[in-house]
Amino acid sequence: MTRKIPRTSKVWMTNAPDWIKNAYRLRLEIEYRKCHGNSFQQLFNRIMRAMHGSDFSESAAMGNEGDLGCDGFLTSRKIAFAVYSPAPYFRLGDARTKMRADFARLQECWEIPTQVETWVFVVNYPGVHPSLLQISDELARTSEISSIHVWSRSDLTQQLLLWGRRDFVEVEFGSVDVGSKLLAPLSVVPEDTALPSDQAQLAHRRLWARLTCNKKEMEKLDKKWLASLANNPWKSLLAHTQILLGAMASGTMSDAYDVIKMSIRTLQRESGLNGKENRIRIENAWSIPMRILMKDDYKGVEFKLPRDPEGMTVEAAEICMTQERLTLALIRMHSRILKKWETDVLEDVWTWASEDIKIHPD
Repeated sequence: MTRKIPRTSKVWMTNAPDWIKNAYRLRLEIEYRKCHGNSFQQLFNRIMRAMHGSDFSESAAMGNEGDLGCDGFLTSRKIAFAVYSPAPYFRLGDARTKMRADFARLQECWEIPTQVETWVFVVNYPGVHPSLLQISDELARTSEISSIHVWSRSDLTQQLLLWGRRDFVEVEFGSVDVGSKLLAPLSVVPEDTALPSDQAQLAHRRLWARLTCNKKEMEKLDKKWLASLANNPWKSLLAHTQILLGAMASGTMSDAYDVIKMSIRTLQRESGLNGKENRIRIENAWSIPMRILMKDDYKGVEFKLPRDPEGMTVEAAEICMTQERLTLALIRMHSRILKKWETDVLEDVWTWASEDIKIHPD
């Protein structure tokens, strides 16, 4: 007979110190960004094993029967899971269609409610769109399964930090070194964002004007941008870094490129910023988002801004302009490789920058 561990025990993630929880949030956030299709299915399985151990059963599609509408099953509670994580990126209309189709397949292949009492639709997206909640309510009212839920990846993270067993979590995601107590302030976290709205909107409009070759609009925006930069260079830098992160995430998630393997030489060629002096600028501008993503694993330069206001303004202006060129380069690469309109890619980038990627406010 298995010994029942009380919830007050330090065995559970809910009782772990905050710095340990934060370290696992960061790891999961990076994992989510790299996953789509089957790789997200595998990540979901790892999270569920870390919470439920052998009580959770993975499913495997076989032959013409497929997976019988079930991507995983929690035996003790009779919960069936369906996972939606398309490649290359999430589409809401497809998610609604997939949700209805998966539920119909489940009803066709399982005895309900004898074999399945609860159904959960899991999406590889930071949140749950209300239309998916409306479908879950509709399905619950018109079927014998009364308990139907939709989980986002934020829900998965939250559940792991509440219900995960620390030994299981370590098996799946590794242990946390004590050095994680000293994580730098600029850390990727799912709960918080400090994206400066005015500066970010201005940067987004400048990118749009450049991609559409709107010279008059660019001249008008230049004046606003310089005034904004002089008023608060830190916020301008944060906005440009965030949008560059959005371009990095958008391209990586859609398999247009892998930013981890991106060389400075490639960035120079794609951005048109050639020469030794521009190489140094690119290294400085690129190192900021790369250190946010990779922490100590990044082997490039470590760039620090001056402390004095005047030096900060000059350096921030140079970095922002370089990051803008890098963002444009990544957008054009994405467009060329996947044969998408550059303006459509920009909107994908903006979605990632403004909704999906979060940066700690300090």
